[in-house]
Amino acid sequence: MIPALLYLLLAIAYSLFIVWILQGLRRIRMPWSGEIVKKVSVIIATRDEEQNIPFSLGTLLKQSHPRTHLEIIVVDDHSSDRTRSVAEGIAAKFPMIRVLAAPSFSSSIAPKKAALAAGIGAASGEIILTLDADCAAPSGWVEKMSAPFAGDITAAASWVLIPEEKSLPTQIEFLDALALQLIGAAAIGWEKPFLANGANLAFRRRTFQKIGGYEGFAYMGSGDDDLLLQKLHADGDGRILFNTDPESAVTTLPCKSWRDFFRQRIRWSSKAAFYPTWIKAIEGAAFVHYVTLLLGIPLALLLSFPLWVPLLALLCKMTCDYLLLHKGVRMVRRSWSWPGFFGASLLHIAYIPVIGLIGQFGRFEWKGRTYRQGRLEKNAATKRV
Repeated sequence: MIPALLYLLLAIAYSLFIVWILQGLRRIRMPWSGEIVKKVSVIIATRDEEQNIPFSLGTLLKQSHPRTHLEIIVVDDHSSDRTRSVAEGIAAKFPMIRVLAAPSFSSSIAPKKAALAAGIGAASGEIILTLDADCAAPSGWVEKMSAPFAGDITAAASWVLIPEEKSLPTQIEFLDALALQLIGAAAIGWEKPFLANGANLAFRRRTFQKIGGYEGFAYMGSGDDDLLLQKLHADGDGRILFNTDPESAVTTLPCKSWRDFFRQRIRWSSKAAFYPTWIKAIEGAAFVHYVTLLLGIPLALLLSFPLWVPLLALLCKMTCDYLLLHKGVRMVRRSWSWPGFFGASLLHIAYIPVIGLIGQFGRFEWKGRTYRQGRLEKNAATKRV
């Protein structure tokens, strides 16, 4: 009786969480002034992106935003390939592009944050837009992400999407990433922002400087997006919005392998220790829910309760996932994939408990560097994999 009741309570809690997300998405309001911001600076912190940086910069050179009001700053984070020289070759042809070298390694700040901080410090734009070197921005991206700042907006987040492909792994990765972004968007709709993607994030430069930038979590290998968003919100200098316009979305390359996929998710989960208490409570409940779903059959046999109980809980989860993801797919104007949906929904059960534990207590590698509990390991700054 008690195990069955636990499954029921967790299923109800999960359903209520999905309802909360759907309601939050409905609460999003997009101010739009139609005015052009005086100056926008796009910051790209890049490491070993020799193959991708030309295409990314090419999309920025096609922006509808006036070039006289736009600067692009590429900060090379100690690349071991020709990333910096390639970027400098492009910058030599376009004065609006500058290429900087990231500062020397420091134990007080993670390499990527050091690179971003250097770029922001050198920027002259009123609005900062951060973009990853493997991302492509549509021609209206700068204009659509910066225009709302004419009001009382202090930061804005938007979509980071994987190009639409037919391969099942890519469809699964797209829906998995979309689910996280829908949660982040809904939280912003409820005026409780805690989740964003730094590959498509905008904020006022003066506010960033006012709050001390990444101070307080600078040493973390991740968190230049989520934790910064939370800090900007805590400052209370203005509102934070999620730009739902599909034309404000940037596209990024899918992970090259499942190994890279799990490494990326582990890195993302490593910053959860800094999340607000109410988010940790939700994550804790989700962790227990997924573990009980993953071990449903063994638990039913061990504790002698009906097998239909965990199966019903699984059906409830997948129904809720469908309602959320189907809405999200419509919001970003993509086509629906049933195989991708079943893959993503079932994959959550298997990998979220695992990456949650590894992200908080284990090690992960990213861009040739090793991190433990989210912090760069000593003597690992230049280690290659």
